[in-house]
Formats: sequence, C-alpha cells, structure tokens
Amino acid sequence: DSNWQITLNVAEVGQASVNVGFGVNPAATNGLDEALGDSELPPMPPAGVLDVRFLNAGNGTALDLRPGISGNLGPYTLNLRVRRAVAGDAILITWNRNLLATMAVGNVTLRDALTDGSIVSVDMVAQSSASITAAVEDFLIVFTAGDGFDITAELLPPVLIPVAPPVAGV
Repeated sequence: DSNWQITLNVAEVGQASVNVGFGVNPAATNGLDEALGDSELPPMPPAGVLDVRFLNAGNGTALDLRPGISGNLGPYTLNLRVRRAVAGDAILITWNRNLLATMAVGNVTLRDALTDGSIVSVDMVAQSSASITAAVEDFLIVFTAGDGFDITAELLPPVLIPVAPPVAGV
C-alpha cells in the first residue's frame, strides 16, 4: 500500500497564490473522501479572484486523493483547473520534485488538457516548477504511485530566508 500527498503552490504573478494537493491513500476512492480531507469546495468565486481546484466531483476539491492499494496504484489522471484573477497573467506552479520522484513510479507529467500537452508539457520529476504564460485554464496531472510508501508529507514551496548583509571589517 502507499500513502502520500504532494502540495502544489499556484501563484498568479502580481496576485495571490493557492495551495492544492494530490496523492494516494489506502482508504481513498476515485471520488470524494471527506474523512481524508478530500471534500467538495464551494462554487467558484466571482471573476477577479484566483481559483485553483481539482475537478474530480461536484464543485471540485483542493485535495485529490486516489487509492493507494497495492495492485491499484494508477496510472491516475487528475484534472486541475486554474482560473486567473486577471486574464493573461502568468502563473507559476511549484512542487517538491525530489519527494515526488521517491513516491511516484516513472514520469509524472503536468500538461494542458486542451491539446494534451502541445501547449504545456512538464516533467514534474525533472523540474520543480512550471511558469505558464499561455491562456490555459485546464491541466492534467498524470502519475503512477510507487508501492510501499507510507509517509504523508504536506509540503509548501521553499521559504526564502533573508540573509543579513556582511558586516564591514569582519
């Protein structure tokens, strides 16, 4: 069995950022799993607000968990919608690629749903971020979970810690 989750931070340049996550859990289904935190979000907010959600049921969720049971570890295709606050703004999606590489088997891809990867296609194990300027709203994340991982890591993007300037004469 396998039990893990990865956090994606989706930031709109000059606007807000939103965290969403995906992963596997032995108790998860391919639908809503409210006991695991995979619950339906309210309807999308009005235009002018960055909104990020997985389109797996109803209004969508901020966490998309799939079954983490040996013999049933994917491949899984997740549908991620990113509606920008301002049309045309660039977005930056970040994640921990090192952790993802240890928990998934083979490639993990982020690609646009409109062309299935002709506009956006990112190897999420080779890269830790994707800067997207194209007017794409719907994305696919495709992965197969590795077996035997029983860790759940809620990861945020790295925090930059300011470094004090050097002291003269030291």
